[in-house]
Amino acid sequence: MKYNFFGIVEKSKSGYCVYFPDVLGCTSSGETIENAIKNAGEALSYHLMLMEDYKEDMPKASDFSKILKECENEDFVSLFFADTDFIRKKEKNKIVNKTVTLPEYLVDLGKMKKINFSKLLQQALKKELNV
Repeated sequence: MKYNFFGIVEKSKSGYCVYFPDVLGCTSSGETIENAIKNAGEALSYHLMLMEDYKEDMPKASDFSKILKECENEDFVSLFFADTDFIRKKEKNKIVNKTVTLPEYLVDLGKMKKINFSKLLQQALKKELNV
């Protein structure tokens, strides 16, 4: 399932914290804003996945204006997207075959250097997709 929830990002002593007023118990943090937001998106997805697993009632997302009223000083609101189906697939980590087309000279050089093409492609895709 796909969900959208607003999170409040606030400054802390060690960086930034993120909490979701509509999803009780779901919090995250990071040393930088970027790191905190990345961690919060992942935390939200895992939290909601567990709620699905335990057949808990899913919270309803509040309006932006209601969430904004909870902000103080330098806090700000960010919209987070959670995809529990994607997280389940990521956790399952099922390996599938994928045929790729490469220039012959790259294949030859890769073989000479004993490069694991599958591993290299996985690393490159993870980096490109930020997962």
